[in-house]
Amino acid sequence: MTVSDKQILGDKVSGQNTLIKLTPKIVLPEDNTFHLYIIGDNADESADLPVFVSNYSENKSVSIKTVYGALEEDQTVSERVKSKGSYFAVNNETSSKLFIKIVKDGEGSEAKYVWWFDDENEPQPASNNYNTRLSRCVQRWRTLGRGVLVRFSGSQYNLDETFTINCYVRENLENSYLITFYTSTDSVYEYPENSSTSPLGSDLGLIPEVGQTGVSGESLIVTSIEPYDGAINVDLNLKKIIISFNKDLNPETITQESIKLFSYPVSGSFNGPNGTRSDREFEILKIVSVEGNKIIAEL
Repeated sequence: MTVSDKQILGDKVSGQNTLIKLTPKIVLPEDNTFHLYIIGDNADESADLPVFVSNYSENKSVSIKTVYGALEEDQTVSERVKSKGSYFAVNNETSSKLFIKIVKDGEGSEAKYVWWFDDENEPQPASNNYNTRLSRCVQRWRTLGRGVLVRFSGSQYNLDETFTINCYVRENLENSYLITFYTSTDSVYEYPENSSTSPLGSDLGLIPEVGQTGVSGESLIVTSIEPYDGAINVDLNLKKIIISFNKDLNPETITQESIKLFSYPVSGSFNGPNGTRSDREFEILKIVSVEGNKIIAEL
């Protein structure tokens, strides 16, 4: 599920999407109906939402991100200064910039900085607010002003380095949404980009009726393979491959040389003795046995 930032931000951000990922704390029960409510400004006006949802106050609405990552002087996002918080305006501005300037170089908390917003003057040593805007580059969250928090790393900070944090006033999601989904007992499969294929193909012949092992004069054909051709989400602990025929087999004709088992390149990742991905063809060692009309290859 995605909610478009462009709808929320207007001209501030163009073409960006925010992904909302919801993970239940417990396994959801099977065969149940669930309702997911995304709260917006109109929650108290919607007749489709239950009372406990419509009574949510405005500050519970989904809103835009208001404090963005600190930028280095080359406009790259800084790894040395982290920022977060919920920005609030003081002079009816819709956006603002917070500046952080290193006034004493050093490593980690040895360095010092001053901060100010773009509607303020840079604090100078002789100004009245200099000491209140002066602080060490500590490695814990510290509130600066207007709801903005910053934290520094233990890196080297050089004299006169300046970091910029873009801030926007809170804007809520305009509409509320109700999403209904269902749980079931069905399995969920993830299909690989490329599936392995059997050299035998998918046309394995006609499967005999139950109890019928073959008719005299009928050709010997393969009736089934376990796991089936093109199977996905196969258990990594699979130890046996079973090939069934329409007639009982002569065990003396089934040898290691007459039965070959190969691994073919497929997409996807797995843990095994040959690494995390099979990207080459190779023969697999196996033990072959015969039981009636079945060949069993045990890995």
